[in-house]
Amino acid sequence: MIETTIEELISGVKPNMINRIRVCIIDDKIHSLDNRRLHCFQEAIRREAEFKTIPVTFVRKDGYHEENVGWKMDNAKIIVKN
Repeated sequence: MIETTIEELISGVKPNMINRIRVCIIDDKIHSLDNRRLHCFQEAIRREAEFKTIPVTFVRKDGYHEENVGWKMDNAKIIVKN
């Protein structure tokens, strides 16, 4: 499924046709709540997809039940702006 999504993004599926990545700002760092989808976008860009930016939706940590965000944050990737 991950490789299929990457290939679709490379072959012309637009990023806005896929659910946006939810991100949270904690301690002035942006954390992804959707690491698999983030990986697909990043890998498609690395493989020279036509797009260069990833659409995101900012969410508030307190907008989720702590138990939901807590386990997500344990494995969240920090997104670095290049």
